[in-house]
Amino acid sequence: MTDSRTKKNFQLPHIFAILFCVLVIVTVLTHILPAGEYMRFEDPATGRNVIDPASYTQVESTPVGLLKMLSAIPNGFEQAAQIVILTFCVSGTFNLITSAGLIPALLKNVSRKFSDRGILVVPLLLVIISLLDCFLGMPELTIVYIPIVLPLMLGLGFDSITACAVVICGSACGFTAGLANPYTVILCQQLVNLPLYSGIPVRIAVYAVLLVVTCAYVMRYAAKVRKDPASSLTYEQDQKKRKNIAEDDGTPVVLSGRQKLAGVFAAAMFLFIITGTVAWGWGLAEMCGMFIAMGIGVGLVSGLNVNALCVNFLDGCRGIILGALVLGLARGISVIMTEGNILDTIVYGLSRMIGSLPSAVTIVGVLLAITVLNFFIYSGSGKAVLIMPIISPLADTLHITQQTVILAYQFGDGLSNTIYPTHASYMATLAVADVPWQKWMRFQLPLFLIWFIIACIFLLGAQTLGYGPF
Repeated sequence: MTDSRTKKNFQLPHIFAILFCVLVIVTVLTHILPAGEYMRFEDPATGRNVIDPASYTQVESTPVGLLKMLSAIPNGFEQAAQIVILTFCVSGTFNLITSAGLIPALLKNVSRKFSDRGILVVPLLLVIISLLDCFLGMPELTIVYIPIVLPLMLGLGFDSITACAVVICGSACGFTAGLANPYTVILCQQLVNLPLYSGIPVRIAVYAVLLVVTCAYVMRYAAKVRKDPASSLTYEQDQKKRKNIAEDDGTPVVLSGRQKLAGVFAAAMFLFIITGTVAWGWGLAEMCGMFIAMGIGVGLVSGLNVNALCVNFLDGCRGIILGALVLGLARGISVIMTEGNILDTIVYGLSRMIGSLPSAVTIVGVLLAITVLNFFIYSGSGKAVLIMPIISPLADTLHITQQTVILAYQFGDGLSNTIYPTHASYMATLAVADVPWQKWMRFQLPLFLIWFIIACIFLLGAQTLGYGPF
């Protein structure tokens, strides 16, 4: 009885406590690990700075003290400023759209259409979002999707975890499989001189397996929540959110002319933002500006006065302050590693570990190494130019094909993004949805472990069969 009660009452520490402990641990490591660095040069094929794998040297130790450790927190906020501001802009803007009555009207229409088939919306959205990331490789767009998907899931009887799972897990499946992901697969193939887009059949198989498993896992949870709302991991938070969603009384949905015009404007701006991001290379700053414009436009067109517009925007921002603060704190970890000059040392140590493993499981070691490194460097392209020049020649000596190494990189880079609090885009998505990281982990960790087993099976098969062309 006591063990059962203890297990039931156990809770993960607050995310701030976890991240601060990691900050302290990394700071201590700067006093223990030798400082080191690789020489870097510009690769003419990709135009990116890559490292010389044979150039690692130890440099003068630069341990981080208490003052620098604490200073890393505001420095992390400075580096994460744009993603933090984007989080506020998205949340504030969609609160304005809700206040204008557009989202409640959309929910009533969709809920009525799928009243008996609401569960089908889950795999439908998973497929759409995953396909986008298969080719675009832009997890930042999950921040854009979640304000639309969240009220839809709540309106269909699901919960906030289901909404985040649809958006984040869908994105992760597509990003990991990366049929034509320019930031991981294509870049890695350029770095090791593989034919671009080669190895597609295996990646299609990876995508299909990951998607089927993910759909089954998320649908099982969603069906349980719809049957018993109290079983939701976010039951208490969602009770408050549902108060903002009017119950369907069966009356026809009637929008005024101004509301319809505001809806058209919002939809046009939404498509404009996606187009600008994909086709014109917009960054976070441009996305922030466009969301501000969307919010102002929707508010004014729908008839809100200036004061009401400001109040509603700030109300939306207020709800995601905790998540936004997590982004800056997490970025402080990489600040400490950079100032302590231990990032390259960790990369060097991981490469030595891989080289010492038995040949039969070496590729699993590559997967583990990249998964560990992904905690500190969540950027897919940034990690590729750092680690691939080291792993590529190592793979040749261990008789592992370059295509298999890239597949290991895809798994190591993509899957763990869903559980690491250092991944800015997915953490911002959780922040907008007001889902605590601890509760998200209770849902996502089992799925991540299933994904990891699938990754090992694919990699061992690829290593055995000589997945190529080389």
